[in-house]
Amino acid sequence: MAKKTFDAGLFKDIQSRCTELEQNNSQRITMCNEIEKMFLMEWDDEKPDITGKDWIKLTISPEARNKANGAIRLMTATDPKFSVPFDKNSQEGKESSSLIEKAAAAMWNMSGRIRQNPVHYDAVTSAVLFGEMHIGVNSTADLLEHAKGGSKASIMRFEKIAELTPYMFEVYDPRTGFPEFDNYGLSSYYRKVKMKSGAVLDTWGELAITAGVSKDRRNEEIDYCDYWDNEYHMVWIIGKGVPILFAEHNLPCIPIVAQTTDGSSIHEKEENKRQPFLYNLWKSGLWKRQNLSLTVIYSIMFALASNPTFIEKVTSEDRELKADYSVPGGKIKMLVNEDFHALAKNIIDPSIQQGMDIAQKLIDESTIYGQTLGEPLGSSAPFSMVALLNQAGRLPLVTIQRRGSWAIAKAVELAFTMMKDKGGKNKIKDASKLMELSGKDIPDNLIIDAKLDIELPQDKRGQMQVALQGVQAKLFSKEYARREISIEQSDEMTEEIWAEDLADLEMQKEYQTQLAKVQQEIQAAAQQQAMQMQGQNPALMGGQPQGQTPQGLPPELMQQTQGGGMPPEMAGQGASENMPMTEPIMPEGV
Repeated sequence: MAKKTFDAGLFKDIQSRCTELEQNNSQRITMCNEIEKMFLMEWDDEKPDITGKDWIKLTISPEARNKANGAIRLMTATDPKFSVPFDKNSQEGKESSSLIEKAAAAMWNMSGRIRQNPVHYDAVTSAVLFGEMHIGVNSTADLLEHAKGGSKASIMRFEKIAELTPYMFEVYDPRTGFPEFDNYGLSSYYRKVKMKSGAVLDTWGELAITAGVSKDRRNEEIDYCDYWDNEYHMVWIIGKGVPILFAEHNLPCIPIVAQTTDGSSIHEKEENKRQPFLYNLWKSGLWKRQNLSLTVIYSIMFALASNPTFIEKVTSEDRELKADYSVPGGKIKMLVNEDFHALAKNIIDPSIQQGMDIAQKLIDESTIYGQTLGEPLGSSAPFSMVALLNQAGRLPLVTIQRRGSWAIAKAVELAFTMMKDKGGKNKIKDASKLMELSGKDIPDNLIIDAKLDIELPQDKRGQMQVALQGVQAKLFSKEYARREISIEQSDEMTEEIWAEDLADLEMQKEYQTQLAKVQQEIQAAAQQQAMQMQGQNPALMGGQPQGQTPQGLPPELMQQTQGGGMPPEMAGQGASENMPMTEPIMPEGV
């Protein structure tokens, strides 16, 4: 990254642009904050005043959180699968596809391990709650360079990270990010986030100190600003006159992905371009109505149902019925025509329950059906209905799945683009070994596909059946079939199958060799036992009478002997070095 002479005028212009971007997105941020409150079950708006009213029991509906969590769990059930599709890449890309796919998966997994949280967990959560994925691609070599001048522990930590992976992926909160697009994609990106001074010092070291960040107040919260466009990278702190970084980044791309996962860019306002998974619940106010209905139901139940009202009928106004509790259950003496009983009350009005049912139906239609997340249909529901709901119920997640897959694939592509531009060799820690990938191994115009599977256990069997039928009917190749059932590195899988087949052949060959050896040993043992039973003298021993077997020989031993005996034309010819005799030698002249 080339350091550029500080241009105060240009820096001020960019700050003004960033402030304008932030203002244009204020309503979008408000929407995201409200949706997050639903997910976190924080009810502020339209909440009844309960001051001095202990009988009111505030009850918050978990419906929004359950639906969002169900969608997140479905989409994070499997890790992203990376592939280099043959139909989208050059021959050079096909030849290095296995290496690149391994490197992509290794960098993605290592980024999660370093942060102790899988990267796609935060990415999917961001997509479901806010309708966006913002992913930064950070060079670990640059992070190490920026950390110089900081603490010893901070420098050593970044040295260790740089040894494990050349690039890391970081998911940004979309509420802190303000992307700017033109007809050809992302043209600039501004990020404003509150950070502790200590985190800024650990990341930027001496540069942060020069910009005025105090080393003595590491817990001070500051507004950290990060700006990228196709030429410049600038970092500054609100209230400081000098930026931490003002430089031409000299990268082949902006190392950030800003992907809308739900919504459309055809709308004019920024808040309308993103329509997250819980948008309908927020916009319609159904979640708040559920909260009110539940609060009314449980407050009335507490106030009335738990305190029964009694009716007492007496013969005169002066007459009082008295209960005698000296016996178990109590006893009341009453005259004729007197009565004492509890009032049967209709505590919950049926209209409240009807309103709850309507809200539940609308919520299911606006988000995802409960059966998709495992809710039972009842014992009378046929399997075909369950299977159909499991499949069709996931339709609301298709847009998030497809666009989220694009965002993850784009982030990995950016990492390889920067890796190729930088050149040299890069070390990447895989699950089992440390691999090396150089810039020349990466083809030009590399295209990577990533797949976020929405899988249920029963899906695998159906996918396997379709793949098998397609290959057998020669509708598609084995490589395509494996990619569709989420098997990466098809060529390596073929080599593994070949190796297993070869190992099986070698094992069968060794088995036959050992079996022949055992049969020879059994035959030799049978011959020796037969000779001993005929008088201990092989030279004077006559032949074995027809149909007679040596006494005491185990049946299984005789079966092996008979099954592995020599051909009749070779019997009686004696034994060679490799062929033992099966019958004694007849004395001459007999």
